[in-house]
Amino acid sequence: PETFLKFDQKKLKKKTESIYKKLKNKEDVLKIKINNILIGDLIYDTYLKKFIEPTVKIQDKKFYNLLKDFISLFEFWNLYFKKKNIKAVVGVHTPYSYGLILRMAINKNIPAYATSSRFIYSLSKKMPYMHGHFKIFKKTFNKFNYSLKKKALNLAKKKLELRFKGIGGAKVDLISSEKSSFRSKKFQRQIIPSKKIKILIIPHDFFDAAHIYGSTLFVDFYEWLKFLGKLSETTDYDWYIKNRPNFNGKFKIYQLHTNNIIKEIINEFPKLKLLPNDYSHHQIIKEKIDFVLTCYGSVGVEYPYFGIPVINASKNNPHINYNFNLHPKTKNEYKNYLTNLSKIKKKKLSFSKKDIYEYYFMRNIYTDKNWLIEDLPKMIKYVGGYDGQWTNKFYDYWLDNLTDQKHEQVIKKIQNFINSKNNYINVSHTNKIL
Repeated sequence: PETFLKFDQKKLKKKTESIYKKLKNKEDVLKIKINNILIGDLIYDTYLKKFIEPTVKIQDKKFYNLLKDFISLFEFWNLYFKKKNIKAVVGVHTPYSYGLILRMAINKNIPAYATSSRFIYSLSKKMPYMHGHFKIFKKTFNKFNYSLKKKALNLAKKKLELRFKGIGGAKVDLISSEKSSFRSKKFQRQIIPSKKIKILIIPHDFFDAAHIYGSTLFVDFYEWLKFLGKLSETTDYDWYIKNRPNFNGKFKIYQLHTNNIIKEIINEFPKLKLLPNDYSHHQIIKEKIDFVLTCYGSVGVEYPYFGIPVINASKNNPHINYNFNLHPKTKNEYKNYLTNLSKIKKKKLSFSKKDIYEYYFMRNIYTDKNWLIEDLPKMIKYVGGYDGQWTNKFYDYWLDNLTDQKHEQVIKKIQNFINSKNNYINVSHTNKIL
C-alpha cells in the first residue's frame, strides 16, 4: 500500500493537469472519461452535492481538488480490480462517487447491483443507472396477460386518486415526504387571469443527483432555469415558478439553499413570479395553468391526468415511453416548443388515461419497493421519518421483525431476481398477487 500511494501521487498530478487543461466549459466536465469510462457526470453531481453549489465552477479550487480525488479513487479501484478476483459488486447508489466502482465493474463486464431496502437493480452497459428501467416500461407491460393488465390499471388508478386527494407518504409511493402537493390548503389567488399562455416551472433541488437518469438537455438544473429566465424576457407569456412543499429532515437543509437560489434567479428575471411552496396543485389547475415545465419530475404523470401538457427538459426521463408528455430531443427543439406554445395548445396532446395508469403501475408498483420491508409506512413511522432509514433505528426495526421464515423468503426473492436476468426486482420475483 505504501508503494502504491507514492506511485499514485507521482502520476496523479500529471493526469489531473492533463484532464483539467481540456475543460473549457461545463459540457466538457460531463464528458470526462478515464480508460474510456465516463465519469464526468459522477464528478459533476458530487461537486454540486458536496459543496452545495447550484452549478459547477471549473476555476474553483474545490473543483480541481475534487477532480484530483476522483482520479485517485479511480486509480485505487483500478488497481483493486487487477489485484483481486472480483465476482460481483454491490453498491448503494449510481450517482456521485458511490457510482464509480459500479461504473467500472460494468465496463469490465462484472455483475453490478445497486441496492437499498426499496430496490435492487442489475446494472449493465445498456442500463448503467438505477431507475433506468423506465425505457422498457411499455415493452414489459405489453407482455402481461389481460387479467394482470386489468388489475394493474385499476390499482394504479386507486393510488393516483388517493394522491390527488392530498394523501402523501408511502401509501401513495411518495416515501420521501408525508406532505402532498395536492393538499387542500387555500391561498389568495396569485395566478392572474389573463388571455396570455400561463406556464408553471417546477424546479428541482439543485444539489440532488442532476444526472441520475443520464444526460439532460442542460448541464444542470441551474442552467435550465437560467435558460427559461432568459426566454421569459423575450416571450409574451405569464411565467410562474413553484418549489416543492417545505420538507423536513435532510431535504430541509438543501431546500433552503434551493429557495434562495430561485429568488436570485427571479430577481434577475422578474417576469418569473414565485408561488408559495405549499400552493396546491389543485388550486394551480383550477386557476387555469396551460403548461408545466420540468426536467423529469413527477408532475410529468400528475398534470396530464388533468389535461395539462408537461414538457420535459430531458430525453432521459421516466415518462419517455409515453405520449402524455412532450419529449424534445435537443435544446433547439425544446426552445422551438416553448416559442410555439400557442400551436401546441390548439393541437392538444392525444393520449389515454390508461397510459398514465400503466406508467404509474410500472414505476411505483411493479417495481417492488416492498421486497425487503413488507410495510413501508410502518417502518418509516418507526424510524422517525424518511431520514431514519439511514440510522440504527432501521436495523432495530429489521431485527425486531425478523423471523426464520422471513429470512428464507428474502433469500428466495433475491434468488428469483438473479435467476430471472431482469434489470430490477419486481413483483414477479416476490410472488405477490395483485
